[in-house]
Amino acid sequence: MTFSVFYCLFSTGAFLIPYFMSLFLLGIPLFFLELAIGQSLRQGSVGVWNAIHPYLGGLGYACVVVCILVGMYYNMIISWCFYYLFASFQNPLPYSSCPRDLNGTLLEECKEAGSTQYYWYSKALNVSSSIEEGGGVMWHLVMVLLVAWVVVFLCMMRGVQSAGKVSTDCTKFLVTYIFSQLRSKAWRDEKLPRPKAYIPQYDPRARLVSG
Repeated sequence: MTFSVFYCLFSTGAFLIPYFMSLFLLGIPLFFLELAIGQSLRQGSVGVWNAIHPYLGGLGYACVVVCILVGMYYNMIISWCFYYLFASFQNPLPYSSCPRDLNGTLLEECKEAGSTQYYWYSKALNVSSSIEEGGGVMWHLVMVLLVAWVVVFLCMMRGVQSAGKVSTDCTKFLVTYIFSQLRSKAWRDEKLPRPKAYIPQYDPRARLVSG
């Protein structure tokens, strides 16, 4: 997704032609093939490809590895969502305005990048100045990542039966929280809140230019 966003911003969308060709000619047919064979043989990815041919067992292991990597990647994104959820309980929002230095003036970096983008890179991620510097452990991200994995465990500990119940309860909580925040903001200011104060504005071009 990041590659496609950068490519559309700084180049043409010609890559969409091979992308959709690979999607419809390779991706979707292989996906339905694996689902159909798995439902017929009642086995997982490894067992399905071993049943087709023993030499194809490595393809099943490759599918498992890809699923693990994708799950870890998206769970990190969920942890960022949890971080912003917890940050939204603060009043005022920490990314609604630029911080000031000791002299009381706005930080120049925040003025150029914007308050939400500055908060994302300097506070949430705390990125290093260069790729050679690894940086330390971000404990606030470690904690929200642990929360994300706990939610995954609660969804999967009893199989498919518990996944639906947990996802439904989480959706009800999030919807209730969002509407309560909007209502309290409207009652306090006697007007509807501005969406930009709640939604971080992300511009990849600013990061590329600054990097």
